[in-house]
Amino acid sequence: MKTKLLILLSFLLLGNFSHIYAQKYKDVITNIGYHSEENNLIITFDIIHQNSSKPDLLDSYDIIIEVITPTGKIIPKSLSGDFIEVTPSTNKEIIWNVFADVDEIDITSIQLLAKYMGKKRVELSEEEKQAIAEQQARERQQQIAEEQERERQQQIADEQERERQQQIAEEQEKERQQQIDDEQARKRQQQLAKEQEKARKQEERLAKKQRKQMRKQQQQQQQQQQQQQVEQAIHIRKKEDKNIVIKKNSYTAPITTTLLGAASLATGIIFGKQADDLYATYENNRNPNSSVYNSQSRSSTYDDANSKNKIAFITTYGGIALLGTAATLFIAKASKKRTVYNTQAPPKLEWSPYLQLGIAQQQQVGVAFKYQISK
Repeated sequence: MKTKLLILLSFLLLGNFSHIYAQKYKDVITNIGYHSEENNLIITFDIIHQNSSKPDLLDSYDIIIEVITPTGKIIPKSLSGDFIEVTPSTNKEIIWNVFADVDEIDITSIQLLAKYMGKKRVELSEEEKQAIAEQQARERQQQIAEEQERERQQQIADEQERERQQQIAEEQEKERQQQIDDEQARKRQQQLAKEQEKARKQEERLAKKQRKQMRKQQQQQQQQQQQQQVEQAIHIRKKEDKNIVIKKNSYTAPITTTLLGAASLATGIIFGKQADDLYATYENNRNPNSSVYNSQSRSSTYDDANSKNKIAFITTYGGIALLGTAATLFIAKASKKRTVYNTQAPPKLEWSPYLQLGIAQQQQVGVAFKYQISK
C-alpha cells in the first residue's frame, strides 16, 4: 500500500507539482529545490547571509513547511535536517517522511517560511569565514548595482518626466500662440470689415454728391436754355418789330404777358417731355442694377421724374393762364380802338399778335406777329 502511495507521490511531485515558493517572515530563503527518495520528500534551499560586523554572530531561523492540498493545508511533523535555528549558509536540506504523517496526499504547492529566532554564535572555519566574506562582497556589489540601477532608472524617469513636462509646456505655448494668432486674425478681419464699410459709405456719399451736382448742372443748363429761348424770342420780336411804331405804353403789358405765358408754357412742355422720358426709363428698366442707372439710382430716377412732372404741371397751366390774361388785355386794348401806325405803310395798317409753338417734334418756341391791312 505504501509503495503504491509513494508512486502516486512521486508522480505528483515530478508531474503536476510545478513550483515550490517561500512565503517568509524574512526574505532570506533562495534556490529552493526538491526531489524524492523512497518515502521521503527532500527539500533543498539556501539562506542568505545578512550583513554583520561580527561574522561569528549570525541570524538564526526556524524553517516552517506548509503543504497545500486541494482539501486544505498540512504542517509536516516527521521532519529531519536543517529546520531548527538554521543559520545562513548554502545547501540546506530538510527531509520529510511523508507517509509517517499521511497515508495518501495530493500536493498542490509547498511553502517555506523562515521565522527569525535571534542571533546565534557559531564557530566558523577559515573556509566558512572566507565564504561569508565573499558572499558579503557579492551582496555589497549586488546592492551597489541595484542602487546604481535604481538611480539610473530614476534618472531615466526624471528625464522622461522633464521631457513630458517640456512637451506639455510646448503644447501649451503652441496653443497660447495659436489663440493669440486667432485673436489677431479676428481683429484684422474686423478692422478690414470696418474699413470696407467706411469706404462703402464714403463711396455712397461721393456718388450721392455727384448725382446732386449733376442734377444741379442739368437744372442750370435747363434754366440757361430756357433763358436763351426767351432771349431769342425777344430778339426775334424786336427784329421783326423794328419798323413798327407803337404808341407809348399802348401794348407793353399784353405783349410782356404773352411772352411770359409763352415761355412758361414752353418750359412746361420741356419738363413734361423730360418727366415722360424718365417715367419710361423707370418702367422699362425694373432692375436697379441696370446699366441705364449709371448716373443715378432707379429710385432717384423716379423722384426726378416726379419733380419734373410737378414743374411741368405748374409752368404749363401758369403759361396758359398768362396767355389768357394777355388775350384779355389785347381785347381790352382793341376795344378802345387804339391805332398802330407803320412809318412805311398806309394809315389803315393794323396788326395783332400771333404765337406759334413747335411742340410735337421740334420742341421749339417762337413768337411772330401777323399784320393785316384793313379795307
